[in-house]
Amino acid sequence: MATGSSRKRRLLPEVLICVGIAVIAAAGVIYANGPAGMNSEDRSAELVEKIEGDLSQVVPSSGLVEYGQVSGQADLSELPQVELEGINIIGQLRCEAIGLDVPVAADGEDPALVPTREITADADAWRMVIRGSSYQGSGAFANVDGMMAGSDVALQLVDGTTISYVVVSQGVMNGEFNDSYDLLMYYEDTVGQKHWAGCSRVS
Repeated sequence: MATGSSRKRRLLPEVLICVGIAVIAAAGVIYANGPAGMNSEDRSAELVEKIEGDLSQVVPSSGLVEYGQVSGQADLSELPQVELEGINIIGQLRCEAIGLDVPVAADGEDPALVPTREITADADAWRMVIRGSSYQGSGAFANVDGMMAGSDVALQLVDGTTISYVVVSQGVMNGEFNDSYDLLMYYEDTVGQKHWAGCSRVS
């Protein structure tokens, strides 16, 4: 017949296993949500604020680089970058019509944290595609599909050069983009629809 002390000894490993599983599960939640349990939206807001503060210190007041020409358009295949808060940043995207003012990261960064340039293998050298998330810019990015034709958009590069665009079309769609806009801004919602605005370059 088992004594009370022997039963306790048998239960101890089981208790330790349960505690271990609980600790691992909790660690997984913290890792998934980032430091202090922050979700992507909170992390993005904090990171963007820091990057914007850093950008104001490093971007000159005017452009320093003359870009080559490709079919009458500026060659944007290789843009200057600066690493801020561990993210490679190429510039700042602004659209007064919707109150959008956000940094833009280089291709390969996470658009859930910072709006990011996307480059495909067959991308034209003059074309700019920027993917963001609806909560960025204090929620202003959620309004890209409602921008009026004729709205001004500016991309200031980290060397101080500003490229100006004007909105020509916008909408919501499924599937892949098939267009030739000089600038395409978009985000993807929770059901996979893409909310977008297409722009033509002005200068």
